[in-house]
Amino acid sequence: MATIESRLEGSVTVLQVRGRLTAESGLRGAIHEAFDSGSGAIVLNLKDVTGIDSSGFAELITCESSAVRRGGRVLVCSPSPRAYEVFAVTQLNTVFRIFDTEAQALASVRAS
Repeated sequence: MATIESRLEGSVTVLQVRGRLTAESGLRGAIHEAFDSGSGAIVLNLKDVTGIDSSGFAELITCESSAVRRGGRVLVCSPSPRAYEVFAVTQLNTVFRIFDTEAQALASVRAS
C-alpha cells in the first residue's frame, strides 16, 4: 500500500506517493483535501511508486475527473519507465500531462 505526503509549493499541492498505488491508497481523499484547501493544481510525484495496479490507474482517472469538475488539474511527474509505458499503452498519457521531473511540472503550472 502507498503512503501519500502532501506539501504546498506556492499555490500548488504536491502529493508525494510512495509504495504501490492501488484503490486503497487514499489518493482520492488526498486529492479532495487538496482541492478543498484551495489548490487549483496538484502535482502527483510518482518517483517513489513501486507499482501501480489496474485499480490504481482507475483511481488516477477518477482523481483527474474530479479535478476537472472542480476546475482544477492534476499533473503527473517522475513515473517509472514501466509506469510510463502503461500510461502510453492505455493512452492515459493523452489524459494526464506527464513530466520527467517535479520542477518541470511546477514550472508548467506557474507558466499557465
